[in-house]
Amino acid sequence: MSERRVLHRRLRREALETRPGAGRGERLRLRLAGQAPPSFDALARVPMWRLHPAPGLPRVALAAGLLHYRAQIDGELSGARLKPLMEACGEELFDRACATAPPPPDQCAPEGAAIPLPEELMLVGLTLLESVGDPSARALTARALTLVEEAA
Repeated sequence: MSERRVLHRRLRREALETRPGAGRGERLRLRLAGQAPPSFDALARVPMWRLHPAPGLPRVALAAGLLHYRAQIDGELSGARLKPLMEACGEELFDRACATAPPPPDQCAPEGAAIPLPEELMLVGLTLLESVGDPSARALTARALTLVEEAA
């Protein structure tokens, strides 16, 4: 065998051994062992708020809570009962949440629910953010994220 062919084979073998990424067999072995990297489908299910900077998440949670209780907020006549929510969220975010179209009924609190305290509103919003598998919660939190980004 010529020196050129030997050199070519050696270089090809080295390229295959140092090639980044795994071959099909290695990917299959990892998938069968339960160690496969996330698929595109799994990445597509990641909610958009997870890409938001961590300091902004409380505002997203408050906005999600506001949207969740939107029917109760619209039905409340007493400004004194709404003032703590407005102070907790900020006037601009509160006004934006109240000015936007109401969410569908499946994304709202039950009809007889009372307006929550600001702390409860935050907890409801955080619960909605963590409900990744619930499509209506995902839609509501996506709207909340849009409101927060517009208010910023």
